[in-house]
Amino acid sequence: MGKAFKTLTMFLLFVMFAVPTIVSAHNSPIKKQATAMPHSHYLKIHEAIGTIYTPTTIEGCFCTTTSKDFAGLRYNPPVPYCKRHVTLHEKNEIAGIYGIAHRQYRYYEFDHLIPLSVGGSNNACNIWPQPLWQARIKDRLELELYYAIKAGKITKSQAVRIISSWFHHPCAGLNHHNLCK
Repeated sequence: MGKAFKTLTMFLLFVMFAVPTIVSAHNSPIKKQATAMPHSHYLKIHEAIGTIYTPTTIEGCFCTTTSKDFAGLRYNPPVPYCKRHVTLHEKNEIAGIYGIAHRQYRYYEFDHLIPLSVGGSNNACNIWPQPLWQARIKDRLELELYYAIKAGKITKSQAVRIISSWFHHPCAGLNHHNLCK
């Protein structure tokens, strides 16, 4: 009963807080998202790392061959790759959405929701201020995904699904090992 209750609770939290955010953020330009956000974007999902600071959208957005930072195609099948480029102006705009003051930037990594190595873009829809301690965990998963795509073991779509599920299972690595150790 305990595990089922925990699963149901996590699902209800996701439906109550993340789904409305995903739906509203999907079609909204960044300026519309800049309204004051309630603390509902903090979800306690996993005891090992505590409260997860979620991005305004769990969908992210992708690099294309017409993106301004497009640097080439990688892997087989090809995945567009954009070189890292997030300006201070963009960081300020994104931090404003999350209510993060400039003096607090040192505690965050302005992270790509969909990693660049998996085909993510530098657009604001794919950047969020991730607490550094969480970034260290997510970076381990991103590296695993990079090597798996490069070796042809998984597709871009599979990698994106795994990154999206990170918000629900933040300690789960690619082969189900614990990233939080």
